[in-house]
Amino acid sequence: METSFEELMHVSRKARVVAEVIDRIRKSKNAIDAVFEPLKERKDSPAKELRKAGETLKKNLTKLSERFVAPSDRQGLFRGDDNVAAKIRSVAGSLSSSYDAPTEAQLKLWNEAEKYLGVALTEYNKVFGDEVAAFKKSIESAAIDLFPALDPLNAAWRQKKEE
Repeated sequence: METSFEELMHVSRKARVVAEVIDRIRKSKNAIDAVFEPLKERKDSPAKELRKAGETLKKNLTKLSERFVAPSDRQGLFRGDDNVAAKIRSVAGSLSSSYDAPTEAQLKLWNEAEKYLGVALTEYNKVFGDEVAAFKKSIESAAIDLFPALDPLNAAWRQKKEE
């Protein structure tokens, strides 16, 4: 049987998976915002549809992130969070209380946390495999240029006056 420290190392690796999920979700939401920037000027139907799809995807990504961690805009201390990070944190706290081999109760708690992580990762993979991939295709078909058109510069350049 492994010691609590060895089991705690397994728990730590799972916590890093959660951190990677949250980082990917954050980057995806930032990418959606970057796509919205050039769409500000456009009022056509494809741009409106893309904005709507992007907003829906951002909401779904937020819901997905809440399966892994507590909402980022929440304040205060809460008990009984129903997310992966809370379950892993609970196991880590229990295991770090002793260097002896994990108890049956600790192993049961760990198994439940691993199952919860597995279900959440399945949901994550579905969202990124389906919804994020579909949004990426929509961006490609909309031919959005994330780089603004810029005129060449020379030493005689002057800023245009806004009217």
